[in-house]
Amino acid sequence: MTTSTAHYPQAFSINTNSTPLDIHITTDRMLQIIKQNRKGINLTDIVRVDYPDFDFVNMSKDLFKKAIDPLLVQGLVIRQQKNARVVTYFPKKASKRVIFADFIKEIMS
Repeated sequence: MTTSTAHYPQAFSINTNSTPLDIHITTDRMLQIIKQNRKGINLTDIVRVDYPDFDFVNMSKDLFKKAIDPLLVQGLVIRQQKNARVVTYFPKKASKRVIFADFIKEIMS
């Protein structure tokens, strides 16, 4: 009879994530980010705003896109494709607070 002991891995795959993840993606947060950028924002910039430590090499932005899809269906966000790869998202109607904040920034500069 042999006894087995736990064996811990000695090496990991190149794509192994070594940092703990704490990502909370909500459709409401995606709408807030898009509304703050009246001139349009692409998915990569949305991810950078919401999760600054995002690892673009080993992680997928697919969950962020899936959080934006309901906004497109509801008509709250407009999607514009500049070329084959870059998709820009615009708010359908900018809030008065954002318009006023942009106006103040232009006056101050």
